[in-house]
Amino acid sequence: MAQRFDANTYPLDKGVRLLEASAGTGKTFALAHLSLRLITEAAMPLDSLLVVTFTDAAAAELQSRIGRRLQEALLGLEALERDEPLPDADQVLTDWWQRTPDMRARRDWISRLLLALEQLDAAEITTIHGFCRRSLRRQAISSGAAMQLQLETDSTALVQEVVQEIWQQQLLTLPLGQLQGLDQAGLSFEALCVALARLDGDPQARLLVDSDDLNPDLPLVDQLTHSIQTSWQRFQQLWSRDGEALEQTFRAAAAQWKALKFKTTPYSASPKTDRVGQVDRWIAAQQASPDQASPDQASPDLASIRSLKNPLYDYFHPGIWCRTARHCGEQEPSLAAAALQQAIADLWDGPIERVWRYALRRGMQALAERRRRSGVISFAGLLAVMD
Repeated sequence: MAQRFDANTYPLDKGVRLLEASAGTGKTFALAHLSLRLITEAAMPLDSLLVVTFTDAAAAELQSRIGRRLQEALLGLEALERDEPLPDADQVLTDWWQRTPDMRARRDWISRLLLALEQLDAAEITTIHGFCRRSLRRQAISSGAAMQLQLETDSTALVQEVVQEIWQQQLLTLPLGQLQGLDQAGLSFEALCVALARLDGDPQARLLVDSDDLNPDLPLVDQLTHSIQTSWQRFQQLWSRDGEALEQTFRAAAAQWKALKFKTTPYSASPKTDRVGQVDRWIAAQQASPDQASPDQASPDLASIRSLKNPLYDYFHPGIWCRTARHCGEQEPSLAAAALQQAIADLWDGPIERVWRYALRRGMQALAERRRRSGVISFAGLLAVMD
């Protein structure tokens, strides 16, 4: 339940609570005063508290503010003990002094504050990465981690170095048609740097890998050729069997949707374009290509596949079909010819996605190896090891 924050009445019992505040509204002040109350009222030693912020500068400021708060509170309690006037202070601290209990409890609070001030330099008032490094150092012997972990503050240059190596040694060894297809699908040096940096910076990120994925420890060129051939052969077999039936299903569905006053684009009950014929001629051209050893082994490169965006993707792809079906009122559309449409999706998307995962997996392995050799750890790696 939301309520207005009061530093002197805020509950100190166990539980999870959230304080929300805009910039400049006194978050550091509130943390310092709550630390004072936890040490005195809740009898929690300073070394049992964990106070975490984001930057080294903010952590240093927070430690200084907590130290000053404890010192100011101690001076007031000692003044009360001596029956002297209270020192000048903010209203929150003045009210807190006036809320102090009997003399015996007050003396306990003074003792706790004196001990806390002695422990201040070793207190866990730190950044997230600082806390992780301290914790791992304490557990180094039992966990097998390094005693001194050098934190990597900026991974930009290292990520670019790794991507440059993958680009030169793997991607630029591909035939031109494969490389052009990857470029048309959005795989560029810059895009790979961004994706690898994002993956590397997330300690919980995981790449889903399937049985058809490429092995990141092996060269790319032959694996990609085999991947395309596998997708191509399955597509050809299903297309020759179900291609015409798929088109007829599209026409029938378009007629039904049109009768219900839905916009059916790109599907039509009476299409003006023979898209099945387009695909048939494209398949025949691949089989007749002089670059192929035999018609049975013929398979297009990625640039050739991307050249047939319409109709292969813009019409026959299951994603376009399902999107149109939903626009036409179907809540959970089913594929018109599941096996064939899945083969179309695998031919269009599969090799591209596998190259992306290959490059990212190879990149993550290279980053880990370089950091291991140089004795550094990334912020995300620190969190992962801590976990």
